[in-house]
Amino acid sequence: MNIKPNFVSMLLLLLISACLRCKQKTPDQPLSSFFTNEGYIRNLYQNLDMADSIAVFDYLYSQLPPEITIYPSESVYYVRFNRMSKTYNATLTFYPHERDSGSIGFGYVSRTEHKSRQKFYPGEEGGAHNFTAADGFSLLKKSPHTYQMSYRSKQVTVHLHPLKYPPSASIALAPGEELISATFDESGLQFYLVFNDSIDRLFWVLNEDEYVPETFHHHSENVVIGDRTEFAFYQDRENNRKIMVGVEGQNVLQNNWYDGPFDHLPDNLVANGQLNLKPYLEKHFPNHKDKLDKYGWFTNKNYKSRVALAPYSVYFQASDLDFVDSLAAIDSLPAHTFLRYITFQSFDVPKSYYTGE
Repeated sequence: MNIKPNFVSMLLLLLISACLRCKQKTPDQPLSSFFTNEGYIRNLYQNLDMADSIAVFDYLYSQLPPEITIYPSESVYYVRFNRMSKTYNATLTFYPHERDSGSIGFGYVSRTEHKSRQKFYPGEEGGAHNFTAADGFSLLKKSPHTYQMSYRSKQVTVHLHPLKYPPSASIALAPGEELISATFDESGLQFYLVFNDSIDRLFWVLNEDEYVPETFHHHSENVVIGDRTEFAFYQDRENNRKIMVGVEGQNVLQNNWYDGPFDHLPDNLVANGQLNLKPYLEKHFPNHKDKLDKYGWFTNKNYKSRVALAPYSVYFQASDLDFVDSLAAIDSLPAHTFLRYITFQSFDVPKSYYTGE
């Protein structure tokens, strides 16, 4: 088949133009590596004592590039790797209340490659360790969003992805609503955190002012579901926004990268004194008043956890989301009451999930 040269030139120009547009939409650093089957297989045959958290960290740290960027707004660097027939998920936590003292947390746990099998093969093999100066580790603050990490004669520059503040969003706000902050989830999606004082409720809205690395399919007239993340959104056409209403249950149980934005709050804005999040958290969680620090971590030292800001339903089949359309069909339902119902925090694992019935 002959193609005229001018057509070829036009096609190349279109492809280059498309690539440039794609490049503009991606995060601010280029992709430095990609996955290969060769690397996957080599890792499966590498011996490593997975019970030795120091040895595991040594290996992962040695593989880090000279510069890394942490996109999730909770300041957690996620790693997935394979060793001796198993897949592991690991985290390096650069929490504000720890990193400025020169320490970070490290943890890892085994995971099955198939999320539907995780209920039968729960992650049991793993380890954790907090790295401090006693381990020969150092973390120096160079700027509000840049740190220098040193360990085993290797230095790594750590960039914390900055959030725009105050956020400027094209979404409309209903009466009594306030745009609190932008956030960045480990799924790669970005969100707006909105507060409605009529119902004292924080809720998540998809940030579509930035590039959205997701495609959606219609579950129903009012609900769309992400093809990659399986996040579910109510299409609030009146206010030009997508409100998160659901996260897929097996992703939550596996605690993978699609388990929802509940933990990725705008920590760095709080740390830098730009945002006072605590009053909104206490209104959203009235039972936790005076029990949370400014980041949403419980102040009880025996309970090392942060509050889960998950104002949506955890669904195990798409039909679990049908309640959104049923509510939308009630013309007499006030808008704030409708919002209260669709952002109600619900996480119930059906008995059939484990029994297979």
